[in-house]
Amino acid sequence: GPPAGKRTRPVPAAPFAAIAGVAALLAYVRARLRRGHRREDARLEDGAGRNSFDNSLPSRLEILAHYWSCPRLTLRAPVGALKGWVLATLWLELALFTAPELCVLAVPEVVELYSGVLPYRQDKPDLPHLVEWLLPGMASASVHGSTSMGGPPSPLVASRVMWLRCVRQALLVGWILFLLIPLSDWPRAATAAFATGAAAYFLLGTIGLLYDPCHNIQASLLFVVVAAFAVPDLASNPRSAAWLRHTSLVAVLVPVYLFSGISKVRYSGVLHQITGDWLLAVRGDKYGLGDEKVVRAPLAEVSLYIARSPWLCMLFSWGNLLVELALPVALLYLLARRERGWRLRVVLALFVFGAFGFHASILLLMGPNFLRMFPLLVLVVDPVGMLGASSTQPVDRQGGGAIWRSRPSALDLCRAPLPLVLLCGWWAVQIRADLLGLVRYGLFPHDAVPQWSRPITQAHYVVRANPYWPFPELSMFAIPKSPNFVVSFALLSAVGGTYVVIATRVAVRLVAG
Repeated sequence: GPPAGKRTRPVPAAPFAAIAGVAALLAYVRARLRRGHRREDARLEDGAGRNSFDNSLPSRLEILAHYWSCPRLTLRAPVGALKGWVLATLWLELALFTAPELCVLAVPEVVELYSGVLPYRQDKPDLPHLVEWLLPGMASASVHGSTSMGGPPSPLVASRVMWLRCVRQALLVGWILFLLIPLSDWPRAATAAFATGAAAYFLLGTIGLLYDPCHNIQASLLFVVVAAFAVPDLASNPRSAAWLRHTSLVAVLVPVYLFSGISKVRYSGVLHQITGDWLLAVRGDKYGLGDEKVVRAPLAEVSLYIARSPWLCMLFSWGNLLVELALPVALLYLLARRERGWRLRVVLALFVFGAFGFHASILLLMGPNFLRMFPLLVLVVDPVGMLGASSTQPVDRQGGGAIWRSRPSALDLCRAPLPLVLLCGWWAVQIRADLLGLVRYGLFPHDAVPQWSRPITQAHYVVRANPYWPFPELSMFAIPKSPNFVVSFALLSAVGGTYVVIATRVAVRLVAG
C-alpha cells in the first residue's frame, strides 16, 4: 500500500469517458453517411431523383468540398478582400501598430536580442521545442552561454539573424508582388508571390512566438495557410471564395474567441464569470482589470477604477461572456446548418463588431494589442457584400446555380479536409488541457486555488497546459483562482458534439441532393 501519511489521488474516469465519447461520435458520423449513401443508391436504382453531382454518388471528399463551399458564404470580391488583408497586415507590421506585442517583421532583431538566453522558459513547459529545427544550433547551451546580453553576437547567431533578414525580404517582395500582379490575368505568378510571402510570414511568426510567447499571432498564422490553399483559383472559382470565408470563420476566428471564453471558465470558474470577480483587483493598488498589471495601458487609471467596482466588473464580465461564448457558439451552429437569411447576417455582424469593441477595450484598459485581428474580421464580414456592390465572381450563365451543383474541382478536393484538420487541432489542445487538469489536480482542485497572502511566486498552483503553437490554449487573463476542469470539459463536449451532429445531418442531406 502507499506510504503512511501520503494520500493517493484517484485517477478520474474522464479520460476514458472522453475516448468513449469520441469513438461514439465517429461511429454516429459514419453510420449517418452510410445511411445517406444507401438511400441515394435506392433512389438512383429506381430513377426517383438525381443528386447534386450529375446523377452519381459523390465521394466523402466531394461531400466535404460541397459542404465547406456554401454559396451563401461566398465573397463578393474575394481577390480584393485578400489583397486588402495583405495590405492592412503589412501596414500594421511596418508601422509597428502591433506594439507592444510581437511584430513579425522585427523577428530577426528579437532573435538577436534574445541570443544570450535560451528561448525555452520554465513557466512555459508546453511550448514546442522547434528552435533546433528552424534555427539549427541556436538552442545549444554553449552558444547561448558564450554570448552576453548587449554584447556582439557570436558568428552562429549572426548567420542565423542574417538568414532571417533574408526571409523578411522574401516576405516583403512576395506580398508586394502579389498586390501588384492581377490574379485573374496571371494566376500562377500571383499564387507563387502570395505563397512566398505566406511561407515567410508563417516562419517568422513561428520563430517569434517561440521567443516571445503570446496569443495575438496564431490566427494570422493559420489564416495564411488557409488562404494559400484558396489563392490559385480564387479569381475564377466561386467555391474557392466560399471555402475561404467559411473556413476562416469556423476554423480560425470562432475557435479563437470560443476557446478564450472556455479557458476562462476552466481556470476562473463559472461563478466568477457570472459575478465578474475574476476581473477584480485583489493583489494591490498597481493591479487593474483581471488582477493584472496595467502599467502599459493608455487608460490605466480607468482600469484601476473599474477593477475596484464589483458592479462594473460584473458588466464587463457579461460582455466578455457574450463575445467569447454566446456569439461564437451561435455563429458556429448557424454556419453548421448552412443558415441563410437574416439570422446569420445579424449574428455575424454582432460577432464582428463585438470583437472590435472587445479588442479596443482590452488595448485601452489592459494593454495587450490585438489589432492584428482587425483585417481578418473585416475580410470575413465581406464589406463589399454588405455595401451591396456587384460581385466580381464568374456569372452562372447556365442558371439555377449550376456552378454550385457541378462536381468540385481537383483544387476543391485538395483543400476540403483542411477545415476538419484545423478544428481537430483546436479541440485536441483544449481537451488535453482539461484531461491533464483532471489527472493532475482531480475533479475539484480546491487545494490548488492561489492564496494571495503568500508570495506571488507561490500563488499559481495550477499549471496551465498551453502549447502556444500552432493552436494555443488561449488562457490569457485566466488566473487559476477557482479552476473547474469538469465544467470546461462538459462545455467542449457539448459544443463540439452538437456541431458534429448538425454538420453531419447537413452533409447527409447533401448526399440525398
